[in-house]
Amino acid sequence: MLGLIPVGYTNISNSFAFNKSTEWSNEKDSITLRVMTWNVQNFFDMSPQTNPKGATRVEMLHLITKANPDILCLQEYRNVDNGKRLISVRDELDSLGFHYNYCSNDVVIIQKKRVVTGGVAIYTKKPFLDSGKIRISKGPLSESLVYSDVLINHKPVRIFTAHLASFAIYGDTALAFDEGEDIYTKTFNRKNNIQLKIRETEILHTQQINQIKSEFRKSPYPVLFAGDLNTTPASYNYHFLRGNMQDAFLEKGTGIGATFYQILPTLRIDVCFADPIFQINQCTVINKKLSDHYPIITDVTIKQ
Repeated sequence: MLGLIPVGYTNISNSFAFNKSTEWSNEKDSITLRVMTWNVQNFFDMSPQTNPKGATRVEMLHLITKANPDILCLQEYRNVDNGKRLISVRDELDSLGFHYNYCSNDVVIIQKKRVVTGGVAIYTKKPFLDSGKIRISKGPLSESLVYSDVLINHKPVRIFTAHLASFAIYGDTALAFDEGEDIYTKTFNRKNNIQLKIRETEILHTQQINQIKSEFRKSPYPVLFAGDLNTTPASYNYHFLRGNMQDAFLEKGTGIGATFYQILPTLRIDVCFADPIFQINQCTVINKKLSDHYPIITDVTIKQ
C-alpha cells in the first residue's frame, strides 16, 4: 500500500493547483506574451452578426477581444470563405488584430465558390518567422500538429497546438434498438464496444503524443504548447508529453481548472505547457459556457 502513495500524490499534484486565488489582471506589458487556447466547437454557426443564429459565435469573439491575447490557439476550428450567407471567421479575427494565421486544413470542402476549411489553427498579432504542420493521424478524421515561430522580447519561440483524437464512445447510440436486440444484449455489447473504443483511442493518443514529443525535441527554439489533449493529468500520456515542461495552470491557477464540462464538471483536458525558460506570470480558465470547452489564458515572459 505504501508503494501506491507516490503514484497517488503525483496524480493529485498534476490534477489540482494549490496556489492562492488571485484576481486576473488584464494589463500586460510589451515583453509579456499572452496565449489563449480554446476548443471552439467549430464556432457553432457562421451566420452574419445580425442573424440570431450567429449569436454564440459573436459572443465568443467578444470574449476573445476582452481577453486580448497575442496568440490564439484554436481546436475544432472551422472557417468559410466565399459563402453567400455565411461569414468568414478569419476575416472577423483579422478585424480584431489577428493579422497572421496558419490552419492545418485537415478538413477542406469546396462547394462551387464556397470553401470550408477546418482543423487546428494559430492566430497571432505578431508576424510569423515560420509556420508548418505535422500530421499526427491519418484517415477520414486526420489531425495535425501545427506550429508558428514568433518573437517575444526580440527572442524567437515556437508555439504548438494540436487536438488529440476524441474518444467518440457514443457514436452508435442512435442504433440502440434499431437492430432488434433486447436491452440486455445491447447493454452488454455496448459495454464491450465502449471498452474497445477507449483502448483504441488510448493507443492512438500514445502514437500522437510520441510524435508531438519528437517535434518538441527538434524545435530550434523554446517551446510553448497550448491545445486539447483529450486526456486528463492523471494519465501517462499527459505525464510523458509534459516531461520537464511547466503546466501553466498548476504554476499559477487555482483548484481543479476544469476545461471540458459536458461529461463531468472536473475534466481538465486542455493545457498550456511551457519550457523552463519561460516565467509563468498568470493563468486562468474562463468558466463561460459558449463552446463545450472553457478557454485557458496564460501570460508568460522569458526569464533573463
